[in-house]
Parts: sequence; C-alpha cells; structure tokens
Amino acid sequence: MIKMKNIFPSLLLTLLLPWAAHAQTLQDEGQILQINNRMINVNDAAYALLPTTKVIRTDNKRGKLSDLKVGGNARVTLVTIGNKRFVDTIQIVNRVRANEPLLKRE
Repeated sequence: MIKMKNIFPSLLLTLLLPWAAHAQTLQDEGQILQINNRMINVNDAAYALLPTTKVIRTDNKRGKLSDLKVGGNARVTLVTIGNKRFVDTIQIVNRVRANEPLLKRE
C-alpha cells in the first residue's frame, strides 16, 4: 500500500511545475562546492533540487546526479516558485565562461 505522506510532495511538485514554466528563470554558473540529493552549492550559493531536476552532460545527453563532482563546473537553471528558487536543470560544463554575470535572466 502506498502512503499518501510519501506521494504528496511529488504530487504537489507535479502540479506546480506547469505553472513554474511561467515563473522567472535564472542561471548561475561556476564551481560545484557541494552536491547531494537535496541541494547543490555553486559558487557558495546553495540551491534546492527538485525530484524532476535534469542533469545534462557535456555531450548533451541526460546524466545523473552521480555524474556531478565536487570541484567540477556546472551551469544551473533555476526556477522561482513562490519566493523560493529551485534547480530545474544542471548542465555540466568544461569551464566557466569568463566575464559573464552570474544569475542572468534567460
């Protein structure tokens, strides 16, 4: 039997994600300082991961969180839901682009 307590967060996010497409999106890019299954820290900024967060490898194929390494570089696309920012996509990059502002709008 499936417990409702376990399904509710995923169901809530599934219902909110179509609405989130209209929400403000931002990007941050830099060195991964910490990563786990709930959050990623890029350039000393910690962002919450969603159960639907996608990882894109350098060859533009889908990856897994285990493909991300501390010390590596990544570009995170953030979506704002309410007043919180969540990671929608993490793209592994070979190096950080120089002279580009962080948290740029798409």
